[in-house]
Amino acid sequence: MMNKFGIISTVLFSPLISGGCDTRDVSVGLENRTVDKARILRVENWPADTETVTTDTIIHVPATYRLHWVTSSLNDNAVIDTAYDDQGKILIAAHNHQTKLQAWHDGKPLFTTTLTKQLVGPPEEVAAYSWHDVRYQEYRNSSFVFRAWLSVPDSDVGQEAEIAVDKQGKCQLLKLLESEIME
Repeated sequence: MMNKFGIISTVLFSPLISGGCDTRDVSVGLENRTVDKARILRVENWPADTETVTTDTIIHVPATYRLHWVTSSLNDNAVIDTAYDDQGKILIAAHNHQTKLQAWHDGKPLFTTTLTKQLVGPPEEVAAYSWHDVRYQEYRNSSFVFRAWLSVPDSDVGQEAEIAVDKQGKCQLLKLLESEIME
């Protein structure tokens, strides 16, 4: 099935949608999944990812706002991709990421919200993607506009999206930007 990103994919597992750290092995419970276990030689889980990306910026529009966001891994092994090597089929389990965004106006807290790949599309369409690289773009129509990069882990396939967050912390997808496949 081709999704709106132009990627043909088969969802083998349901991704975790809620936050939290679940470091379980994805091979546990395969007997209950619609996966041909005889054809899967191995499952590789990404190691725990403790790296966080922290960004802080001051915006004058003409009021002054401070934005602070931290992107980190959920360490959930819930982004499943199928690959092939000399030994056959392999499932690679990577991690979802999320961005915690906080805003202040004149030193007073405005909101705290969490940005995830679910802003970009329904779970079945973004299951193979991991949320990455969130950058502030501009203040537009009383909202803070960000660009977020999603990618299929260990590949050159990605999608960029424009996300707006209003002063109450409500998030919405403004538009998907052109899909990219790096060569």
